Amino acid sequence: MALSSAWRSVLPLWLLWSAACSRAASGDDNAFPFDIEGSSAVGRQDPPETSEPRVALGRLPPAAEKCNAGFFRTLSGECVPCDCNGNSNECLDGSGFCVHCQRNTTG
Repeated sequence: MALSSAWRSVLPLWLLWSAACSRAASGDDNAFPFDIEGSSAVGRQDPPETSEPRVALGRLPPAAEKCNAGFFRTLSGECVPCDCNGNSNECLDGSGFCVHCQRNTTG
């Protein structure tokens, strides 16, 4: 008898909880919407495309031209000669660090 009275009070709460869970899992009003490939997301809008490339903060915009061999581009954008002591003719833009060094030397 005690078991049947316990079910009478638990059953409505269980049905209410299961109905709420199934509604949240199937509806588009979910708290955590997932973008499924091929679906159309109505509330999501991509920013308009611009003709200018976006540049991350602290980064240089893409250079229109590269420096000649033996030179590197500084952070200010000018071409400066590499200082590799004749062991390389190539250095990294921004730092001037020598790469592809010969005669077992580095940077």
